[in-house]
Amino acid sequence: MKKVRFLIALLSLLLLFCACAKLPTLKPTGKGDYKRSDNGTHYREAPLSYLVTAHLKEAVATVKDKAGERSLYSVGNDFLCDDAGNLYLPDGVTLPASLEAFAPQSFSICKEEKLLAEVVSSRDALLIDSILHAADADEIPAGFSQSRYLLIFFAPDYPGLCYRLEYLVFQKGEDPYGEWDFSDETCGFLYDREQNNYKIAPNALYELLTGGNS
Repeated sequence: MKKVRFLIALLSLLLLFCACAKLPTLKPTGKGDYKRSDNGTHYREAPLSYLVTAHLKEAVATVKDKAGERSLYSVGNDFLCDDAGNLYLPDGVTLPASLEAFAPQSFSICKEEKLLAEVVSSRDALLIDSILHAADADEIPAGFSQSRYLLIFFAPDYPGLCYRLEYLVFQKGEDPYGEWDFSDETCGFLYDREQNNYKIAPNALYELLTGGNS
C-alpha cells in the first residue's frame, strides 16, 4: 500500500513537471521584442509609466533573456508580467501613451519602499482633473531636501494595471540658492517617466497628503 501511494505521488510530480516544462517561452528576437514559442506571437515591453497591481497566480509561460529565465503570469486579458513586475504587450495591443488617455477614476499616494505602502487615496474627480491639466515645470529645485512618493492611478478599462507618476515634495523655505520661493503652497512636482517631463503639482494634492482621504 505504501508503495502504491509513493508511485501515485511520484506520478503526480512527474505530470506537474511535464506540464511546467511545456509552458511556452518568450525569447528575444534581437529587434527589441520577444517571440513566443508556441504561436509565434511577438511581445514588447510596456511603457515605463505602467505598473502591475494584480496577476493570476499560475504561470502561463516563461521568458528567457540575458537576465535569466523567469515565469510569466496573465494580467487582464492580453498582458503578461514576470516576477519583477515587468509587463509585456502582444503585437497589436497598445496602452495609452499618457495619463490623460488612461482616463483614471481614482489614485493612491504611496511610499516606495520594499513594497508600495499606501498613504492616502482619492476618487475626487476635480483633483484628478487638476493633475491631468497641471502646468509644465521648466525646471525643478535642486540642492535641498525632498520627499518622494508615487501616485498610482487606476482605470476600470485596465484591470491589474496602474499608471504611475513620481511626486516630489520639497520642504518650503529651504532653498539655499534663493531662486525658489516656497512661502506659498506650491511645493510639489510630478514626474512622468514615459513622457520624461515635470509638472507643478496642484496645491490640493499636498493638502490630501497631509490631511487624509477625500
